[in-house]
Amino acid sequence: EVAGAGPRGALEQTIAAVVGAVLGVERFSVRTSFFELGGTSLHIVTIARRLKEALGRDIPITEMFRNPTVSALAERLGGEAAAADPIEAAR
Repeated sequence: EVAGAGPRGALEQTIAAVVGAVLGVERFSVRTSFFELGGTSLHIVTIARRLKEALGRDIPITEMFRNPTVSALAERLGGEAAAADPIEAAR
C-alpha cells in the first residue's frame, strides 16, 4: 500500500478507480503520478478512453500529461465543468 491521500469527492473517486483498474493498482495516493505507478503513454490512452466512457466527455491526452495525478486531473476537469457536471455523468 502506498501511503498518502485517498480520493476526495466523486470525480476523484471515478478517476482513481479508472487509473487503478488500468494500472492494476488497488491503493495509491491521489497525489502520485500515473507514471510513478507504472503507467506508460499507452496506459494514458486507455485511461483517457475509459474516462470518456465514465464521464461522458473527451479527456485530451495532453491534459493527462500536464496533470499526471488524480488530484490534479480532477481539479482541471472540475474547473472546466462549471456548466456540465462530470460527477453526475459518472454515475
